[in-house]
Amino acid sequence: MADYDVLVIGGGHNGLTAAAYLARAGKRVLVLEARDRVGGALAHAPLGESEAPYGFATVDNFHPSVVQDLGLQGHGLVTREGSGTLVLGADEPLWLATGNAAASLGADDARGLSELQRLVDVAGKALEPLLSDALPSVTPNSLSDFFELAVAGLRVRRVGKRDLPEVMRLLPMTLRDLLEEHVSDPRLQAAIAGPALHGTWLGPWSAGGGYALLHHRPAWRSDLLAPPRFVEGGPEALVGALEKAARKAGATIRTESAVSRILVQHGQTTGVRLASGESLEAGAILSACDPTTTLVDLLEPGWLSPETRRAARTVRYRATVATARFELAAIPDLPVAEAREARIQIGASLVSLEQAFDPAKYGEVPAAPTVELTFHPSSSGTVAHAWVQHVAAGAVADEQGRGDTLAAINATIETALPGFANQVQAAELSTAIDFERDLGLRGGHLYHGELGMDQILYMRPTPGMYDHTTPIQGLYLGGPGTHPGGGITGLPGKLGAERILDT
Repeated sequence: MADYDVLVIGGGHNGLTAAAYLARAGKRVLVLEARDRVGGALAHAPLGESEAPYGFATVDNFHPSVVQDLGLQGHGLVTREGSGTLVLGADEPLWLATGNAAASLGADDARGLSELQRLVDVAGKALEPLLSDALPSVTPNSLSDFFELAVAGLRVRRVGKRDLPEVMRLLPMTLRDLLEEHVSDPRLQAAIAGPALHGTWLGPWSAGGGYALLHHRPAWRSDLLAPPRFVEGGPEALVGALEKAARKAGATIRTESAVSRILVQHGQTTGVRLASGESLEAGAILSACDPTTTLVDLLEPGWLSPETRRAARTVRYRATVATARFELAAIPDLPVAEAREARIQIGASLVSLEQAFDPAKYGEVPAAPTVELTFHPSSSGTVAHAWVQHVAAGAVADEQGRGDTLAAINATIETALPGFANQVQAAELSTAIDFERDLGLRGGHLYHGELGMDQILYMRPTPGMYDHTTPIQGLYLGGPGTHPGGGITGLPGKLGAERILDT
């Protein structure tokens, strides 16, 4: 008899989510985490006299079904909505209060925003089965597969003759074209586009921006100006709730247990070998690691066809996200006091966002990076967390590059919020290089692979593996490198677990 029914490789939020679902279904589950703590990109890291969010600082799109199914509120999860979005970088700031953004807009932009929101809502509802559920089979081999495809097709067709062309046109559009058709205030355009670019190799001029917008503003949280969603205790508290849910359901979690090899016999997984030399047997394995690590690094060559192995090796991981964390003596004066609980975007036009993206193409640091700032309580006072889009890894490969990047981020924030620099007591910069070293993320990509048009839906991570299965019987994928993609949703882990349970 095998040691466990399922081994889960990786103790990030998707691995813990999958473990909780599997254990609730009666499976004997062991989670194997290489680091000394679970949480992955949601874990905190030391900063001065306290700790601060390391990768992600908010959990804006975490799926409500995961919260409900796993009873996370009963395990201590408490979230709160932010107060809005403050856009800085123009002559006049733009304050977009939660639930009342139109109050700050002219009549034309208020109408345009309403129409764009309607279109995104229609598209999100029509495509929700494709963006949040298991994808219907593209090679139907049973009546149930045909039924799933028919339902998905009907959902799209029910959009109506008026909106269907606009919905289908939206997906490959550039954000510039989409937004300029509806609203004219550059600050409003930037407020919508900024979050849509998270974790992408895209600028506002890039094709595929419409899909990126829907990915980051899905049907369950479709507000184009949705505020940040904070977790009491920081994002690590979400990890704590998932860990408690998994353990209560019966899962076992081991840290400092790096997997060095997935063991296979006759095309079927049999277990894993740890870096320590210990071997563990299981009937199935769910990997929450990135697809290339799982299929190339952890599998012995020969188990995959040359074509499949090549496809797994060529998944793109061009990471450009950096985070900067600042321990503050006090929050500097803000143009709007309520913005202490808001998302502060520094970058007030599509042009400024595109200009911040341009240098990444050439391995350089933008002179004025796009920064999204949030404030978080800590044991020593307040921490400012800056999500900085489009910092190429090659530009921060040495101390000079790191220093120049942190200086550019500091200068950008100081220009927008005079007095910020005087409040900084400690500062840390983390880039793709750090995320790869500390978290084991290939290329340091927080989304486990780009959200390009050729790496989404039926092509994520590669054609044929969109359903969380692999060519190896018993080996499943459950990380953000598989459908429905990156971000903090919990859905890749949930869907990967459901695939195992359906087998």
